[in-house]
Amino acid sequence: MNALGQVVIAEMFEVGKHTVDINNESPGVYFVKVITNNKQQIIKIVKE
Repeated sequence: MNALGQVVIAEMFEVGKHTVDINNESPGVYFVKVITNNKQQIIKIVKE
């Protein structure tokens, strides 16, 4: 999601390590929502 709460990329992954490519997105603040085992974590990313 971007800072306005708009979904920019929506992907579902299996358990493990993954990479999300935001190279084509504009500079700004983004949030990645991770849901595992009914627990939610939000990670803030700043793209310059």
